[in-house]
Amino acid sequence: MLLREIFGHNSRLAIVRSCLLRAGGNISKGAAICAYIRPDLLGTKNRVLFVRTPEDIGLQEQEQRAKRVKEETVKVEQERATGPPQNTILSQQSS
Repeated sequence: MLLREIFGHNSRLAIVRSCLLRAGGNISKGAAICAYIRPDLLGTKNRVLFVRTPEDIGLQEQEQRAKRVKEETVKVEQERATGPPQNTILSQQSS
């Protein structure tokens, strides 16, 4: 089991399985859940930390920026196809 490779072969199998079950079978999420469990409860002496590298953070920002640009492009194309939004001006009758 990959989670036992990450947390150590002496880690408690029942707890590692519980983490995987809570994650719906997703190993990445299961590892993140297990990382929150105290090492003594998990049956290990080492604490596992997951760290995002600066490259990963930069990549995520680029992906978010590209997504925003794409959304704006779709919005502009839709406005071109349907015309600009019509503003309705309500006039008041003076008495």
